[in-house]
Amino acid sequence: MGAHSQNRGSVQDADFSAALQTENLRSGMKDCRYFYIDGKWVSPAKAHDFIVVNPATEQPIATISLGSAADVEKAVAVAKRAFESYSETTVHERP
Repeated sequence: MGAHSQNRGSVQDADFSAALQTENLRSGMKDCRYFYIDGKWVSPAKAHDFIVVNPATEQPIATISLGSAADVEKAVAVAKRAFESYSETTVHERP
């Protein structure tokens, strides 16, 4: 398979991120390295980029971030908090 992951040390994160963004813009790849949690786009707890490859062309098409247990715990905590009030709303009150 043509996909590979990219692990980075914290000292190199900023340089790697900037280089990856530049390459993504140049190549037309999508940058999907954030998670939508609690109504906003947030960075993962720990960067763990993964290049998504189109299986038909074997060309990279996007960079995503693989979530960690900390990311899941954060999202679940927010969802539980939101469920308390959301579950008491009617279908007509919900967006």
